[in-house]
Amino acid sequence: MLPAFSLMSPVTTVLSFEPLDLELKKSVSYGRRRFPTRDDYEVAALASGRPSELVWRDPLFAAAVMRHWHQTGQTGCLFARHLARNIAPLQWPYLVLAGQGDELRESIPETVPFALKSAIAFEECEILSLLFPQITRVSELLELCTALARDTEITMEEDRSHPNWVTVALRLDITGEEQLSWIMAFGPFNQWPQSRRAPITELAIRVKPKPDQLFHKLNQDHAAAHLADTPLPVNEEQMEAIFERTGQATRDVLGGDPDFRSAAKTTFSYPV
Repeated sequence: MLPAFSLMSPVTTVLSFEPLDLELKKSVSYGRRRFPTRDDYEVAALASGRPSELVWRDPLFAAAVMRHWHQTGQTGCLFARHLARNIAPLQWPYLVLAGQGDELRESIPETVPFALKSAIAFEECEILSLLFPQITRVSELLELCTALARDTEITMEEDRSHPNWVTVALRLDITGEEQLSWIMAFGPFNQWPQSRRAPITELAIRVKPKPDQLFHKLNQDHAAAHLADTPLPVNEEQMEAIFERTGQATRDVLGGDPDFRSAAKTTFSYPV
């Protein structure tokens, strides 16, 4: 079972989600749809009476915001949207790590390695998300990833072969046999592709290897574990429809075809 922490702690595991009951403005338009931004969630939280100093230090609020954001479908991936709307909380828990700088970095070795091992070992858990609600700059994210690579089993590689951009790949061996989870990042960074621009910095980690039976149009490489590998309670015909609609939805959000910066192999990117 994943660890549970006191709400007074800067680190909290969220295993249940209340509906986000806020009057939300949707300030950005991608394709034919509008979506809420980090500022929209914050304004709505303050209007509901939440103290300003606690908005992004409340782990339950942070988890509810990100689950709601995935449900809106801004990632373009209708697999992820379907999961966010239907998956059981124990199948996709959130580990929320509040704070910045030293406070955040000091909490990592005390909590993240155990959470990763627990999520991998816990049979029901399919995805573990690490949330960092007070990380809002790419420089902070890079420092965070350096700490994760130092203090956990997560590895980090940078690719500088693309003009003007550096891509970062975070990986986690989830079996001890080089079956690598391709970690995906979302966050409040305007430089990122629209499908990755989220209200909160999140590292979403698939913690189970590919199932033996996998939809034929998904990546079949069993050395790699992707979020899209997570089983959905739908039949083959429904999977075909979700796959086709995902392609169109992703192009709508991105404003064009996907590229190396929005690809699953890229955890995130930043300008040279």
